[in-house]
Amino acid sequence: MLEWLVLGLAAWVFIQQRRQDSELRDLRDHLAELRRQISNASTTEVSATVSGRATDGSTVSPPPVNAATPATRATPAKWASQPAATPSGWADRPFPASASTRAGPDPVARGLQAVRGFFFGGNALVRVGIVVLFFGLAFLLKFASERYALPIGWRLAGVALVALGLLGLGWRLRERRPGFALTLQGGAVAILYLTIYAALRLYGLIPASVAFPLLVVVAVCGALLAVRQESLVLAMFATAGGFLAPVLASTGQGNHVVLFSYYAVLNLGVVTMAWHRSWQPLNLLAFVCTFGIGTIWGVTRYAPADFASTEPFLLLFFLMYVLIAVLFALRSAPRLRHYVDGTIVFGTPVVAMMLQSGLVRDIPYGRAWSAMAAAAVYAGLAWMLRRWARPSVELLVQCFIALAVAFATLAVPLAIEGHWTAAIWALEGAAILWVGLRQQRRLACLSGLLLQAAAGVAYLFTLEPIAATVPLANTAFLGALLLAVGGLISAWLLRSAEWPRTDRTRQGAAALLAWGLFWWFVAARADIGQFIDSRWHLTTWLGWAAATAALASWGARRFEWSHLQVPALALLVVMLSIALRWAELESHPFAQGGGWAWPLAFGVLYAVLRRAEPACPPAVILVWHVGTLWLLTALLGWQSGWTLWQASAPGSAWTHIGVALPALAALATLSWRAALGRWPLAVHRQGYLGFGAGGIAAALLLWSLLASLWHDGTPTPLPFIVLFNPLDVTQAVALLLVARWWVSASGPAAVQAPARRVGTAVFGGVVFVALNAVLLRALHHYGAVDYTLSAWLSVSRVQTALSIFWTMLAMGTMVFATRRAHRVAWLLGAALLAAVVVKLFLVDLARVGSLERIISFIVVGALILVIGWLSPLPPDRRDAEPAASPDARAPSDGTHGSASTGDQA
Repeated sequence: MLEWLVLGLAAWVFIQQRRQDSELRDLRDHLAELRRQISNASTTEVSATVSGRATDGSTVSPPPVNAATPATRATPAKWASQPAATPSGWADRPFPASASTRAGPDPVARGLQAVRGFFFGGNALVRVGIVVLFFGLAFLLKFASERYALPIGWRLAGVALVALGLLGLGWRLRERRPGFALTLQGGAVAILYLTIYAALRLYGLIPASVAFPLLVVVAVCGALLAVRQESLVLAMFATAGGFLAPVLASTGQGNHVVLFSYYAVLNLGVVTMAWHRSWQPLNLLAFVCTFGIGTIWGVTRYAPADFASTEPFLLLFFLMYVLIAVLFALRSAPRLRHYVDGTIVFGTPVVAMMLQSGLVRDIPYGRAWSAMAAAAVYAGLAWMLRRWARPSVELLVQCFIALAVAFATLAVPLAIEGHWTAAIWALEGAAILWVGLRQQRRLACLSGLLLQAAAGVAYLFTLEPIAATVPLANTAFLGALLLAVGGLISAWLLRSAEWPRTDRTRQGAAALLAWGLFWWFVAARADIGQFIDSRWHLTTWLGWAAATAALASWGARRFEWSHLQVPALALLVVMLSIALRWAELESHPFAQGGGWAWPLAFGVLYAVLRRAEPACPPAVILVWHVGTLWLLTALLGWQSGWTLWQASAPGSAWTHIGVALPALAALATLSWRAALGRWPLAVHRQGYLGFGAGGIAAALLLWSLLASLWHDGTPTPLPFIVLFNPLDVTQAVALLLVARWWVSASGPAAVQAPARRVGTAVFGGVVFVALNAVLLRALHHYGAVDYTLSAWLSVSRVQTALSIFWTMLAMGTMVFATRRAHRVAWLLGAALLAAVVVKLFLVDLARVGSLERIISFIVVGALILVIGWLSPLPPDRRDAEPAASPDARAPSDGTHGSASTGDQA
């Protein structure tokens, strides 16, 4: 396992070196391109000058030439010494992006690129030679062990001597061939590490007390060589070996105090190197080794009794790497744009806090105090850097401020109950957002928003909620309420902020408003579910929704915040959903306090609509008015039907009549002149007379159809009278109101011709069914015929009555059509008459020997003869228009005309 760890670290170091080499090659390429462009621009300027033309097209006078001077005389020195002109706009061109700032390829592509760079990049022969030499030494040892009885100690000593020879050679060539020399030295250090490890672990030639000092010596020498030659790769080899030395030489009986003391010395060396060199990969390597090995020890060996001897080392390592991050920023800030080592800056507190949590897990509030201490450290460092350091490290100061806020925030859930944690985080997030907007800091704004999201998660995942005893004064309600307040305040801040004024900011304000409203209803749910009896839940929710809409509408007008109109108008959607749920649980809308909740909700809704009219699109307001009208009519019909059902006998028609009464009143009101002059009909007249009345008319047609098919019209306790019983009268009034609306309010020109024809056909069909219902109800009450479909099909007198009734309807329609010259109506009557004839031969004729069959055929036949005499086919209006001349006019006595048309019919 350790062998693979060593090889993995070596591979990681190699990849880091290849990345730096790639960045250097890119930098050289950019510099070469810069020189080439400057050279081309200089050549162009000189050529233009010689030709007498400047690059911008103007004439340039050549330098004066003495007449006595030969034509081949050189250009005067003052002309030759002038610098070449820089291309126009070159100073404004951005420097080509480096490899670190461009979007890199995926990890597989980077790996392939690293392999390719190893074999075909700079120093390829040296790298390949080291690898070949390493394998050659291994093969030599194997060959010697197989053929010669050479002790293993001598073999390892020979390998160590070869490594020392490579190290000496690399040192001598450090000035003439620095790249070659550093590669040799790095390979030599790696061979020495592996040789000492093999002598200790594989062959047991030396004890751990000897191997450990040898590894330390190799590590120290490697580090000194790296610093002396400014070699990052060599420093990483030496540092990795130094950290692995106690692991490689461990016997399992070591003292953790000695181990961590040794690591403290090594980290002190890393801090020293960080003071002189801004080597980010080296810092990261030391960080991974220190905390990685420390974590392994803590998981496998730590016991609570070791706290006193372990805690100081953790604090020391934490402070060291915080110092390393500061030193790296101080040395790199003047040269680099992104000078903060994010892995060290943010990784150190995360890893240290995880280890600290394990150490203090048995101490009451130990984690909370640890988080507060970390927040104090980072706040103090931010203050010191901003006060004493140069402004170039402002990014690091912001990072430390963010960490201080994060740890202070983390201390809250570690010390108090989860609902209060969410509440404090929400308010803190709103405060951070306010500071970020005032200081125009995007990172602070994002931190405030993320903290509010974390507050919501903390609230939802509170595993042990505290049982509340007082309504509105418990942690569940107040926690959600403060979450809502934080979201609403944040939405207001984003909405009114001068920076940044973008579409995304406005969208964020709308999202935060929705977030705050969500927690507003979560707060209500917390108390409604716990303190309100389940029978009153819907009523309470309806009242809460109405109060919310009223507050939102007031806020939209008071603060000129149009987004608040959305939750105010959403009251209609909430009312609709509550009404659907109410229909499942209750018998009528006024049950369980609905008698005051529904009027309150509708009053608030109409007030919201009136306030929202100036700010909302007219189409939205119209839809909401129509939806409110429909919902109000439906609820009143439900309540009216239930009330009459309670007051009447079972099976009575009064329940069906009660359902239709509010719709009849609404449709009559929409056509009332006095009502049309008041709000809201006066402002939205077309909408109410169009969609609003149209929906009610459609509902009345559906009600009439269902009443005709399913109810016999029993008006208990009143007697049944044909055409004058309450259900027939109500149906007649409903159909008359619908016809009046269709003709006057809608009008033939208000809708397209196909829609008019469809509407007229539907209305005619419903009227036809209602008229048949009048007949069937009379047969039911006076002829003892059941009001069922099976009775209608099986009783002969019902079929006879229907045949005669349909024929009379057809005759009336056709006579009316002839008098009004309405060809389409006449054709409809003729179609009904044809249906009667078909029915006679398919239904009535099957009843052989029955008196009803004879009556059907005789009466229908006679009526058809009367129709043929009284109602000839009206002429087509398009054909009748040219016949208006005197020569083409029909006889005035009507005899000849009737005979001719009668023959035509």
